[in-house]
Amino acid sequence: MSLATQIRQVSTPQELEAALKTKKQLIALVYSVWCPFCQDLLPVFKRYAQDREDCLLIRDDTELIAEHYGIEVIPTLLYFEEGVLKRRLDGALGRGLGEQELVDFLSSVNRL
Repeated sequence: MSLATQIRQVSTPQELEAALKTKKQLIALVYSVWCPFCQDLLPVFKRYAQDREDCLLIRDDTELIAEHYGIEVIPTLLYFEEGVLKRRLDGALGRGLGEQELVDFLSSVNRL
């Protein structure tokens, strides 16, 4: 029985930049506490991420990170390789993202 990995969380552009330097590949969930669709996806993401070391939570209540990456709808999933954004999955307006979309995104980046 393995202990679940603590999922790292950042909330500023500077913290994100530092986190991107620590791993070759990172899968990040951009979310906000005021977003109901984010609150629905957050526990699902945590469940899938708990045994992975390549996942990151980006709490972006001020939308600075969303602005930097041109994110218009949250939650959004980002995949970074060597600190460079390689793939993303934006939430749908009025719906967010569902579990199957998360699973499909994780599967697609695992194949890269």
